[in-house]
Amino acid sequence: MPYLDVHPRYEIVKGFEAAMLNFAKVSYTPDFITYDDEGNVAHVFDVKNSFGIYGIDASNRLRFKLFTRATGYPVEAVVVNKNSFRTKLMGATSHVKEFKHTDVNYPSILKQMQAERESW
Repeated sequence: MPYLDVHPRYEIVKGFEAAMLNFAKVSYTPDFITYDDEGNVAHVFDVKNSFGIYGIDASNRLRFKLFTRATGYPVEAVVVNKNSFRTKLMGATSHVKEFKHTDVNYPSILKQMQAERESW
């Protein structure tokens, strides 16, 4: 089982000064980060109630993008069902489909997308 980090906090935009005013930093706290056996980030999870606008609004999408830009790791939005969960990368310009899982020990979504593109 990979290592799990719960609610880690990341600064995604540093605080700054402009027009003689101070602007606060922007932070993002994903729900879970899992790591593989070598200690590398495997998944960054943010649990939501749906993939639609009621589950993930514009501010969520922006934070996901800023986190990905700051860390290089995409955020996987997660919707939990009774016996499984679905994941999807939000905010990418290319179409990203949903994936259904029953266990967190699966290849990253990026690796799954690569495998799908190679099979085309």
